[in-house]
Amino acid sequence: MVTLVTGKPKSGKSDMAEDLAVKSGCVEKYYIATMEILDDDGRARVEEHRKKREGKGFITLEIPTDIETAPGLMNDPSKSVVLLECVANLVGNRMHGNANTMWLMEQGEIGHKEFIRSVAESIMNLGRKVCELIVVSTSYEADENDEEETALYKKMLDAVNAELESSVDRVIRS
Repeated sequence: MVTLVTGKPKSGKSDMAEDLAVKSGCVEKYYIATMEILDDDGRARVEEHRKKREGKGFITLEIPTDIETAPGLMNDPSKSVVLLECVANLVGNRMHGNANTMWLMEQGEIGHKEFIRSVAESIMNLGRKVCELIVVSTSYEADENDEEETALYKKMLDAVNAELESSVDRVIRS
């Protein structure tokens, strides 16, 4: 079972996803944290999320890009619920790793489709290896004042979200 929990920033989607994971009935609970901490605001957000998870039995795996490695870090993936937090970070991390942003900007639609497919496929492959996968993602409003890189990021995130929505078993909007 793969569930996508999506919504605007600060809409309660993380709390909702954590509750779903706790109630899943799977033997172990893993939290895949994709956020790369770049500044004090990021550190504060991570600490806030850690405090909210305290006492819920999550094992945290910090995997900013290569979520495909997660099953190898688990005791028994087939008996584990995994909360993937969050697709917005994963997309951003993958875009900025290995000069992908410039490549994406130069490739146009063909490169964009390959990037979208790759990210969505890695998430769905993880979902096939675990008892249950709960995926958190964010949606941002387009803004005509966005810089080219930000506009591309939002476009890629929207497309990955759309691909996931058509592939998962359940979508919950917060």
